[in-house]
Amino acid sequence: MFFGFFYSSEVAFTTYLYAKVDDIRYYQKITSLVKASMLFGRFLSGLIAQTIVSTHLLNYIHLVYISIISTSFVTVWALFLPKVQHSLYFHRNKKPSENGKSDYQINETNINDNTPNDVSKTSKVDKLREVKQIIINDFHSAYSNTYVLKKCFWWIVAVTGHLIVGTYIQVLWEDVNSNKDDLMNGAVESMHTLCGATGAYAVGHINYDWKKFGDIIFTIGSFVLAILLFVIYYCDTLWVLYVLYIAYGTLYQILLTITTSEVAKYI
Repeated sequence: MFFGFFYSSEVAFTTYLYAKVDDIRYYQKITSLVKASMLFGRFLSGLIAQTIVSTHLLNYIHLVYISIISTSFVTVWALFLPKVQHSLYFHRNKKPSENGKSDYQINETNINDNTPNDVSKTSKVDKLREVKQIIINDFHSAYSNTYVLKKCFWWIVAVTGHLIVGTYIQVLWEDVNSNKDDLMNGAVESMHTLCGATGAYAVGHINYDWKKFGDIIFTIGSFVLAILLFVIYYCDTLWVLYVLYIAYGTLYQILLTITTSEVAKYI
């Protein structure tokens, strides 16, 4: 449940910032900041959890209580974020038309000739029709853009693979740990997210034409990810597995940050 809240809140917060800034030139930096913040938060949570478990300060059930309190706190905190004055569909910026009047002013002039009840009905119907047309146009634009489709396909496959790796990597560590030594899973997860946060933040400061040269980089990056997973499968040394997992997670977060910002730019 917390995992679902975590990912859904990431999407919501990223969308909020896109709407707040409303300038595609900053989308890459925004995406990198959101990713870095999210991963740094995971780093702190993993570090705290590992410290609590290693020092036997609290029981495992207390980690659940800490998660509930943290989630509740950020939910309340989100209520005090600055309000977005406009959105893509229902509160759009009104652009001036050729005669110098905005669309809002033109509609207002036409509406003044109607009765108050007609004004309310007409404005609501027109607004719904406008939103419907915008959604249809955006749908057609998004699914006819081969660049966006290509990035979205990579996004789907990469996230699916990453979730599978994250689910079963703990089982692999347990299986490889034949000596029954104390596992450092929490510490490794912390380093994994910290390195990913560093990489995601660095991407935001790289001025590069990903649309022109990104295919080569993504091909090489995906190939490296596949090699890392292949080596992880056949490796039987716990500490080597830890290092490979950190390298895999760092590269994955870098590529995912680029993909997210590119889709937001060109969709």
